[in-house]
Amino acid sequence: MLETLGMIGILKITAVIIVIIINIMILIRFFQIAWNVDSIEKHLHNMEIEQVEQTRLLAEIAGYQTEKENNIYDDMQQHRTPLRA
Repeated sequence: MLETLGMIGILKITAVIIVIIINIMILIRFFQIAWNVDSIEKHLHNMEIEQVEQTRLLAEIAGYQTEKENNIYDDMQQHRTPLRA
């Protein structure tokens, strides 16, 4: 009888240890997922900043080209010779 109670005690202790190990593994996995989500959010934020910078640069380039085209058009208007009838 005592041997059976001893075996049951050992099984209970083993079960508790297994449950603790499983809980620790779940916590570790949770923190890994949280860290990955944080890393992804940082990456997306950096991509958003890069996109804003690229959009700004493209706008500057487009503005420069428009200004250059306007200057060419103005030069053409200034150097145009009037037609004679």
